[in-house]
Amino acid sequence: MNHKNEITVGRREPRKIRLLIAAIALVAILVLAVSWLLRARQEADRDDEHEIKRVRVKYIKFPELPKARLMNVEELYFLRPLQKTKWHTAEQASYMQADDLVFALYLNGRAWVMPWWVIKNHHVANLTLNDQPVLMTFCEICTGSSAFIPVLDGKRYMFRVKGVYNGTHFIADDETGSCWTPFVGEAVLGPLKGSRLKRLPLYECTWAEWLALHPESLVADGANESRDGHAKLFTPGKDVHVKDFMKTLLRKRDRRLPENELVLGVEINGRFRAYPLATLDQIGLVVNDTLSSAEILIMHKTSTLLTSVFSRRFGNEVLVFENASNNQVVDRKYKSAWNYDGEAYAGTLAGQKLSYVSWTIEEWFTWAASHPQTEIFDVDDAL
Repeated sequence: MNHKNEITVGRREPRKIRLLIAAIALVAILVLAVSWLLRARQEADRDDEHEIKRVRVKYIKFPELPKARLMNVEELYFLRPLQKTKWHTAEQASYMQADDLVFALYLNGRAWVMPWWVIKNHHVANLTLNDQPVLMTFCEICTGSSAFIPVLDGKRYMFRVKGVYNGTHFIADDETGSCWTPFVGEAVLGPLKGSRLKRLPLYECTWAEWLALHPESLVADGANESRDGHAKLFTPGKDVHVKDFMKTLLRKRDRRLPENELVLGVEINGRFRAYPLATLDQIGLVVNDTLSSAEILIMHKTSTLLTSVFSRRFGNEVLVFENASNNQVVDRKYKSAWNYDGEAYAGTLAGQKLSYVSWTIEEWFTWAASHPQTEIFDVDDAL
């Protein structure tokens, strides 16, 4: 045998092994890199593509409404409105958990509860509560929610998500196709343009917090609703940016507050004020304030979302409220105790009720987008 050839072959074998090892290492690095990039993409833009059950949202330009994008709503299960639901007592609702976030209505002495994990599967609910038509809207991306009476001139309208506009969903009525803002309740395009729905007070808190106030509440059925899937990982104020939503903002983002900061938005006579929940936490249960010459009371349970707003005007008087030593809201003059529904339940004024003031809880970026002239309440403004 030729020893020279043996030496050449012997040198080639280690080289092939080294090349093979290098190739395997390179493939492994590429796989890890791709995996990391995919994970980062999912974390940074969760639900950006809304790829649920292999169905992807398609955004289509909508020339009639600048910057708006239509969505393929018929294909997406999480954009089909909730039209009918059964209601159960708290004792029957074994599917509910104490820390479940809920939206609650208190109408004519009865309380109704819609779980966050149910409405997230629909974003719009067309309800009838004790013969009262109710529209409920929700967007997990901006933590926005509202309730309205969907009746104009005696006619009821049914709604559904239509697309994305000004940083959140926009909705349309089935009867005329008019387009509406979901948390202001105003028609911005179509035959009903300029019309505005009457707002109802919609509370946001946990199931346990609401039950402590209204143990007789009825809660929407959860039998065919999923806690998982779409929007499972969203929580109020979560720092998640969905690019396709942000692209629809009508103006530059208002940088006065962090984009995802939760605020209580109050509207009176065309004036708007944002109360950061973090600021309300610093003050405590009671805030006496004045907006557009209207005296208002804000009740806020610290470190929660439970909040409500009422007029402090009672007949010809303006009441001033305080937090009593037992965490009760009490007016200074009559020493009556008041609940989150604006009703006096003890004292001289027991049975009396304060007038509701329009409020909503949203993340700052959508409140500011819909109310560019909004003021911001500061802890030093407290009376």
